[in-house]
Amino acid sequence: MKELRAWLLRCKEDLARRDFEALARDFEKVSRFPLEDLSLSEAQEALVLLEELVREAQSLKEACTKGLFGVEEIERTLGPFLHQLRYLLLRFG
Repeated sequence: MKELRAWLLRCKEDLARRDFEALARDFEKVSRFPLEDLSLSEAQEALVLLEELVREAQSLKEACTKGLFGVEEIERTLGPFLHQLRYLLLRFG
């Protein structure tokens, strides 16, 4: 279990750093871990860690989605202003 726990914690670190390439590589290693070697308590601990990781990933996804929506809103709001500013600069140029 030490090895599986270490890989799961590494996945959490990858997610915290937003290193999605490392996260994918580390998840690949986790997915190949022999589950039949785990005791009941080790399996429960692994499940808790994985559920935490999924919640953190979901939270990050929601934050990114909100951030992207915010960028779109800024672009929509500033679009006419930027267009007018460019036109003004062309008149001076």
